[in-house]
Amino acid sequence: MHWALLGVIALALVVLAYRHPWLAIDLLAVLMLLGFALYWWRTEQLPGRVQISPEDVVFTAISILVSLCPVIVATSTWFNPFS
Repeated sequence: MHWALLGVIALALVVLAYRHPWLAIDLLAVLMLLGFALYWWRTEQLPGRVQISPEDVVFTAISILVSLCPVIVATSTWFNPFS
């Protein structure tokens, strides 16, 4: 559905650019800024974007395994006392 809306907006901008090119450019800039502002506002509202401070996380077990190839495998178990 949003592709149809974007197609209508693009067609309207093309038709508008034929007669008033500066108005079409200004309208495109306003629409882009509005889209960016709505995207930024929406990403601020999404759940799960909580920052956990390093003081709240405790590592209970850390193991480092050096294998035959030049790769180091590090595994750990962490515990969050506030969850």
